[in-house]
Amino acid sequence: MSEKSNDTKQRLDRHLSGSPANTSIADVTTTGTKTLCAGDDAIPANAIGGGEHFVCDAAGSFITSNPAPTGMTFSVFWGSVATGTDLQDLSTPALPVSLTASWSAEIHVVWLSATSAHCTIKLWWHSSGGAAGTAPYIVASTTTGLDTTVAKFLTLAFGFTGTGVTLKTTWAHWTRRR
Repeated sequence: MSEKSNDTKQRLDRHLSGSPANTSIADVTTTGTKTLCAGDDAIPANAIGGGEHFVCDAAGSFITSNPAPTGMTFSVFWGSVATGTDLQDLSTPALPVSLTASWSAEIHVVWLSATSAHCTIKLWWHSSGGAAGTAPYIVASTTTGLDTTVAKFLTLAFGFTGTGVTLKTTWAHWTRRR
């Protein structure tokens, strides 16, 4: 391992050790994009060089009412929802009225260089009741031109348009893969 790679690894290890899952996440009940989980520690300025791999796991449930929402999206940001860069979005399929079901997500962010990251969102989502109504949805893309010269968080967010949904997040957790 090069000296720079070893230095980067040591700085990230110091700041992103195995922290516990966040279990105190506010329900999303109003329109707009809301933070579900940001990393416990900001990724230090100039710590990204390429090859770093971060994972967010999250799970919860949702309830729809009448009328059901017109659009729902899970998003990953480099930075905050308000000022960060949107790395990836996954829009969920339409939902029926009066559905109560669970969801689970796995997000991978792999830095290809100091300014380029590949983000994959895998979501297990109910579009109808029961286990047969569950399907995995996957999206991935690479974002370039990212600024890693200042400390930032990776953030998982959820937003919807219309009315008629409560998204509950039971737990969520960002970690660094080694």
